[in-house]
Parts: sequence; structure tokens; C-alpha cells
Amino acid sequence: MENTESKQWYAQNFDCSDTFSQLIPDLESTETEFGSLSRQMSVHIDAVETFCKEHGIFKSTFFTGVYSYLLAKYNNDQEVLFGIVDRDDADGQQAEAFPVYSKHANDTTVHGFLKSVEKLAKGCREHKSYSIMDVLSDLRLQIGSYFAWNGKAEDFAELEVSLYVMASAKDGYCLVEAAYHANQYSEQLISQFLESYEAVVESFLKGGNLSDIGIATKSQVELLDSFNHNDVPYDDTQTTVSLFRQQAKATPDNVAVVYKERVYTYAEVDEMSDRIAAYLIRKGLKDEDVVSVIIPRSEWMVVASLGVLKAGCAYQPLDPSYPKERLNFMMQDASARLLISDEELRGIVDEYQGEVLLTKDIENLPALTEEEE
Repeated sequence: MENTESKQWYAQNFDCSDTFSQLIPDLESTETEFGSLSRQMSVHIDAVETFCKEHGIFKSTFFTGVYSYLLAKYNNDQEVLFGIVDRDDADGQQAEAFPVYSKHANDTTVHGFLKSVEKLAKGCREHKSYSIMDVLSDLRLQIGSYFAWNGKAEDFAELEVSLYVMASAKDGYCLVEAAYHANQYSEQLISQFLESYEAVVESFLKGGNLSDIGIATKSQVELLDSFNHNDVPYDDTQTTVSLFRQQAKATPDNVAVVYKERVYTYAEVDEMSDRIAAYLIRKGLKDEDVVSVIIPRSEWMVVASLGVLKAGCAYQPLDPSYPKERLNFMMQDASARLLISDEELRGIVDEYQGEVLLTKDIENLPALTEEEE
């Protein structure tokens, strides 16, 4: 009976099978490597304790809420799904894990957001008889990372994710640490993420609405501003396609795309993308028709998107790391007319039954005629 109630509670509060949240990897390697990084914040733990006491929440809720909000921002989304490692060594309890799903609006207050996180976490603890493995399996959920207040790095190996973030207090200040797969994440990206975590901690302590929360520290803002001292005059009547054609005409033999050991000139990229455009036109696609693209990181990411634009269509990039339910929904929601896919990834969007162009066939497509240009 208890497990039935737990299943009903989870079904009501975790209607998010199409949600997959992760820090997007910036490296690509199949050989697993482990890395760790920590950041001592300038925030006193006393400030957090005072805030939590005034608002009637736990410190664990505060730091979990910070992670939840930051992960959502990094995914450019307002909903997020991740896991929590719940450890209370003071009571001699073994570490337990449960999922967290939160959804927010920009006009939500920081206090209201943290209260909702605490309410959900409380419900998960009350229904812990329903194991996280059963929850994930029964509700078809996929966890991309875990968070813990007072977590321990040795838990990482058992979590089967590529990122585990832990917050704690050390020497009177807040500390945030990350254990991660170094073959997927660079140290620079993890460092930026932890710095952003500190920025959100500082912003949460000021209260207000979530729309007021920044995810960049002062040093990050200064760095970003330094990249913007590059204003140059340009012709705003040009498009991406027309600019590329101009460059291809001016420097046809210059290198345009490099992926691993493969190198393509402007002329080659221009010719291959023309073939894709011709294929789409011959299939009857018109201006602004949607073409979905699901391919791994490769030269085809550039060539396919350029070919779609040359045909006057809109391209919809799909991340193959997302759950297949979400990818199928995205294609249906966009009314995709055609799919460009790597052969190995075609099966992920199994509900789509329309026209498909495989990357292995692109080089053999007929060239674009003068009438089709």
C-alpha cells in the first residue's frame, strides 16, 4: 500500500519524461577519465544560515535550489531534472539518492522557489521506499547529474553520471566542489560552472525575483566585456548564406571546416551544402519548412545547417543525448518535413516516419542546377 502511494505521488510530481538536464559537455572522448575541482567562495556560511533562518528553510534546500536554478540557466530552460545524494552522517545513515524536478517562472520569488524545492525534497524523503532506480525506470526519467549538500566525492563512482556537484562549509566560508568525467568536461568549463554557482549564491542571498538573479560573477562579466571590443562596420543586408558564398568565391581553396583529421575547403563545403539544398528543393520543401538535424559532433553539423539555409528552410538541431521521448516530441511540435541524420542515430527519433537524408549519402547527391540556385 505504501509503495502504491509513493508511485502515485511521484507520478503526480514528476511528469517530466521529456526533460533531460545536463551541463553540456565540451569534450568528446570514449575513454573515461576522472577529474575534480573545488572553489572556496567569498560568501560566509553565517550569511547563508541567517538567510535560511529568516525564511524558514534548510541550508541543504538553499544550496540545492542554487544548483537547480543554475543548471536550468545553463540549459536555457525553466525546468530542470537532476538527482540528489542525501547524506546525514551525523545520524549514521547511509547515503540515499532521489530525483529533483523543478519548474519556475521568471516572476517567481527566490523565497517561493526555495520553498517549492524544499516541499518536493520533503515529499521524496517521505516516499523513499520507492527507490530512485524504480522511479527512473517506471517514469522513464533520465538523470544527467547529481548534487549534494555535505556530499562525499567517493559517492561519484556509484552514480553513473558525468557530473557530481557538492556544496559544504569550510573555515567559515561556503565551498563548492565537482567530481566529473574529464573526458567530457574541460577543467575550464567546470571552473566557470563553479564560479557561476557562487554568483547565484550571492544573488539568492539578496532575494527578489528569479528574473533578477545573475549567473556571472564580476570577473566573468569583465571577461565577457573584454570580448566585445571588436565592433566593425558590416552590411546588414547580407545573410549567412550570401556571406558564405562571397567567402567561398574569394578564397575557394582556404580551409573552412576542420574536424579531427578531416579538412574541407570553402569550395568543398559550398559544393556539399549545395547538394543538400538541391535535395531539399527536389523534395518539395519550401521557405521556412522545418528540417530536423540529428548528427554527432562532426563536419556535417556545419554542412547540413548551411545546406538547409541555402534551401530557404529552417533547421532544427537535435541533441542526441536528450531522451528519445523529448526528441520525438520536438520534431512533432515543429512539424518537421524532413530529417537529416547519422545512420547510427536514426533510431532515436523512431516516431518520425517522413523523408530522411543520411549523412553517408550526402556526397553522392546530384549537384545543384542553375535553375535551382
